[in-house]
Amino acid sequence: MTIGKFILPAVAFSWLFASSVLTPQMARGEWQEHRIRQGDGKTGHIGAVALPDGHIVSAYGHYQLGAAVLIKWKLDAEPAVAVPRVGVQIGPKANDLQRYAADELAGYLGKLFRIEARPAVQRPESADVLLLVGAPGTNPAVAKALGKEAWPKVSDQGIVLKKTSLDGKPALIVGGGSDAATLWAVYELVERWGVRYLLHGDVLPQTPATFRLPDADVVLEPNLRVRQWRTVNDFACGPESWGLAEHRRVIDQLAKLRFNRIFVNVYPYQPFLDLEIKGVRRKSATLWYDFQYPITPDMPGRSLFGKEAEFWNPDLPPRGAGYQDLAAARRARASSSLQGQSLVDYWIGRLQFGVGYFDTVRAFRRAARADADGQRAETLRHAEAALKHTREALEAYARVARDQSDRGAIATMAEYVYRPLKVKVAQLQKQVGQRSQTP
Repeated sequence: MTIGKFILPAVAFSWLFASSVLTPQMARGEWQEHRIRQGDGKTGHIGAVALPDGHIVSAYGHYQLGAAVLIKWKLDAEPAVAVPRVGVQIGPKANDLQRYAADELAGYLGKLFRIEARPAVQRPESADVLLLVGAPGTNPAVAKALGKEAWPKVSDQGIVLKKTSLDGKPALIVGGGSDAATLWAVYELVERWGVRYLLHGDVLPQTPATFRLPDADVVLEPNLRVRQWRTVNDFACGPESWGLAEHRRVIDQLAKLRFNRIFVNVYPYQPFLDLEIKGVRRKSATLWYDFQYPITPDMPGRSLFGKEAEFWNPDLPPRGAGYQDLAAARRARASSSLQGQSLVDYWIGRLQFGVGYFDTVRAFRRAARADADGQRAETLRHAEAALKHTREALEAYARVARDQSDRGAIATMAEYVYRPLKVKVAQLQKQVGQRSQTP
C-alpha cells in the first residue's frame, strides 16, 4: 500500500537541512559530528514521502559517510493571497474627530489585514479600493461618489455604510449624520470584520480574514438616543481607584460601544473637584469614605501591589498628604497628554474566584451552625476550610488581575473577609487547644 508519493526537494527548504547526522563511527562509540551542507558535492537530498496527515518526511544523506538524517516537517503557511491596496480618503477640511475616525480605520486595516493605509485628502492613484470617510457635507469625495443618488436620511446619530464607486474604483462610504456618527460607522464596519469590543480592550479574530467590503449597504439608527456610562463612584474596586490612563482606556472602548454620555459621579469627600464657594475653599479630601486597605505580607495576591503600603489611586499623593498636594496632582494629570493575560484566562480566573467565594460562604455557614450547637472542633474545621477557600479564591483572582478595579477588589476582600476570618480561626484554635496552622 502506498502511503504517499516521492517528491522533488524544494530549494526554498534547503536551509532547514543543515543538521548533525549519525555515522557508523558513532555506533562504535567514536562520536563525531558531521554537518550536512547543501551544494558541497558530498551531501544531498535522497527523497521525501508525503504522509496522509499533511507532514512530509525528507531524507538527506552524506554520500561518502553513508549516513542520513530524516526530517519531518509540515508546510503550515497559507496560500499567498494578493493584498489589495486600500486608500482612506478624508475631506480637505476634516476636523480632529473626522481625522481620528480615519486614523482608527487605517489602524484596523493594518491589524486585521496587514494593509498599510494612511488617511489622505487626495485619492491614492495606486489604490484598488477606496474607503471614503465622512458625509457629503464634510468630504467632497463622498458627494462625487454619490452623484445624483441621495444621501440616506439619518439623524445626527445615524450610521451609513454605502457601497459605491469613484473614478472607476470600488468604494465604500463610511459616514453618518454627525462627526461622532462617522466614528461609530468606522467601528460598525470593523465589528463586521470580526472585531469585538470589550471594556478591557478589543478581541481580534483568531484567524486573519481576507479584506472585503460589506455585502449590503447599512443604515442604522439607535433605539436609545442616550447611552450613558457612570464613572468614579465610591469604592476601591471601582473607578474611584483608577488613574487617568485607565479612565482614558475605558472611554476609548465606550466610544466603540457607541456610548455618547459620561455621568461623572463624585462625592464631596473626594479630591477630584477643587471646590471654592464664595471664597471658602475645602481643606481636606480622601478616598472611599476613608476606609483603609493596608498591603501586608500575608495577604493573598501580595505580588500585585509592589512596594505599596496601602492600596490607593496611582495618580494621587499617598494618604496623609495635604489637600493642596491632592489638588495639584489632579490638575497636573488633567493637563497631561494622551497616551495582558489572555481574555479567556482572565475570565477563568474570575470564575475561579466566584466559585471559591461561594465555597467560603458555605463553609462559614457550616461553622456558624456548629458554633450554635456548641461543637467547637467542628466549628474550627469549617472555619479553617472557609479561610482556605478565601485565600485560594483571592489568589486565583490575583493571577489574572488586570487593573485598579481588580486590585481594589482584592484589597477590599483581604481587609474585610480574609483578615477577620484569619483572626477568628486563631481564636478558635486557641479555644480548642490546637497549634495554629493558618495559611
